[in-house]
Amino acid sequence: MSTRRVVRPAVLRQVPLDRHAVLEASAGTGKTFTLEHLVVELILSADVPIDRILVVTFTEKATNELRLRVRRKLEGLYRGEGEPPDDAQVRAGDFWTIDDAAQAKLARALQAYDGATIATIHAFCQRVLRENAFSSGRLFEEQQVDGRDSFAKALREALRREVATDPMRAPWLEAALRTGWSIGRIEELLWKCVQAHGELRPEFDPAALDAAIAAFPVEDARQLDGRDVMRSWGVNAQTAKKVGSTLWDLALLVESARDSRDAPSFVMQSDEVDFAHLLDKLPAHLPQPGPTGAACAAALQLPRTTPSLTAALARSILGPVRHELARHKREVGQYDFDDMLALVDEALRGPRAEALVAAMRERWRYALIDEFQDTDETQWSIFRRAFFEPDPRSKSVVYLVGDPKQSIYRFRGADVETYLRASDDVVAAGGQRVALDTNYRATRALVDAQNTLFDASAAAPFFTGSISSSPVACGRPELALVDGDGHEVGPVHL
Repeated sequence: MSTRRVVRPAVLRQVPLDRHAVLEASAGTGKTFTLEHLVVELILSADVPIDRILVVTFTEKATNELRLRVRRKLEGLYRGEGEPPDDAQVRAGDFWTIDDAAQAKLARALQAYDGATIATIHAFCQRVLRENAFSSGRLFEEQQVDGRDSFAKALREALRREVATDPMRAPWLEAALRTGWSIGRIEELLWKCVQAHGELRPEFDPAALDAAIAAFPVEDARQLDGRDVMRSWGVNAQTAKKVGSTLWDLALLVESARDSRDAPSFVMQSDEVDFAHLLDKLPAHLPQPGPTGAACAAALQLPRTTPSLTAALARSILGPVRHELARHKREVGQYDFDDMLALVDEALRGPRAEALVAAMRERWRYALIDEFQDTDETQWSIFRRAFFEPDPRSKSVVYLVGDPKQSIYRFRGADVETYLRASDDVVAAGGQRVALDTNYRATRALVDAQNTLFDASAAAPFFTGSISSSPVACGRPELALVDGDGHEVGPVHL
């Protein structure tokens, strides 16, 4: 057949094929485009079979999109599609040569495409456990079960065995049931907490709540001259009246809680107190306290220690439920979908770890980890041990792809600090840091505005800290945002 040349993205010149790399991709800079072409680059330039390339993405949707795009690209190149390079691209080497050998590589990749591992982290870990049952020491003696069903059983067992008999936890369960919560509703709340994979917020310290209730000066809160004192602080008359009424209501609630020793009832009734008004309207720094100042200071402390009933219930019950769930699965040899990461991580630390690492590196030569800003310590532990840590017997390459500025899933367990440590480790080990520096989605005005907002070298930068931002160029300067009359619209509104 005839030999032809096809344009290859210039950014691939910066991505080494023989060592690790971090690809930092700001929004609109063509991250998915780069990923799909990087897979092609590994097939054509590094002569890697597609089934030895691992691509881990964040969601099922992203996985399906990338699988389709990579396959479409391979099919197009195989059929003879692709833009020829211009003279500048030829001089820079930004092209693939599609000759008989390259055509054969493309054919093999398409024939083996169903065996390509482009998957979510959970699907990848499931595959590791299934394909390496001897090395991981799992699955021969364990059974996968439905996580929700196991959780429901563990909840009811934990309520019976631990929560109902614990004087610190039982009152919160009783309070919820008194106010109309069903066991099914409690199960739904706690299951959502588990699925979020993050820390429970807000934090709740029962001892701090008890202390705040005990410290509240009931008599000071009922001082009749309190409104006049607040007006002397500069608080207007209407606000002083409102705050005075709130202090009086709090005094009643605190007295009742002290008499009954029933913190859950205090939490439920405090929903009717306008804490927001106290926090918004009182001065940030109260004057030296007389009785009114002491009452206001104590009132400001109460909302900081008083959770919603929902938060207190989750804090009080979820721990025993998780403990019961883990105990039961361990005893009967079961695991669920979310256990897969922990099982792989555990196997990579266990007595068969050396054999498992060898098997994983034999199976996958390159590992491309997408959306790495949303990783956590367990996920990085898996990829670090499996593909990153040096091994004289086998060489593997890790590409971490992400943007720390877009790390928004802390509530689901994502840990941007893990990303920052991992990327620094990759660079320290001789890896390359590559920034995708051209935005193809936004107007020039918006790109300029973004560069200004994230300019860390400015005299008074908007953002500081360990997350850095490289300026990007506008790849489509012809774009403009206009209103109905054709007038250009400002890119940022404050």
